[in-house]
Amino acid sequence: MPEEQLDILQETQISRKHDVETGNTMVVLFYVVHPIREVRGIGDFEERVVGEIEALWKDYNEETVFKSHDEYLDFIQGRTKTTFIRFKNLRELYPPIPLKKLLQVIGLSRLPRSGKYLSKETINKLL
Repeated sequence: MPEEQLDILQETQISRKHDVETGNTMVVLFYVVHPIREVRGIGDFEERVVGEIEALWKDYNEETVFKSHDEYLDFIQGRTKTTFIRFKNLRELYPPIPLKKLLQVIGLSRLPRSGKYLSKETINKLL
């Protein structure tokens, strides 16, 4: 039986990749990009929704970090499909997890742009 898996995403709840299975995902970790470069938040994973960009905007725009439809379209960069990661109970991690520690624990030299699934054991090492 596979271990529970966890997402690491950039600071937004939208991913441009949509060919990844969510498996037994339990939580989403929120990595804040430059200049902070730390995992600063954690939320309870609800679902991953894949679809056409306009349909997803219509259904979920109130849940995004985008201030406008134009800002959303700038982020999408001309794609026709995208993925929304829905979560609840966002909470701040204290202390935050520095990028250096995160990379050491997951065994990578840099974070993948599309996120990475981690086992429960790996998350326990981080927290």
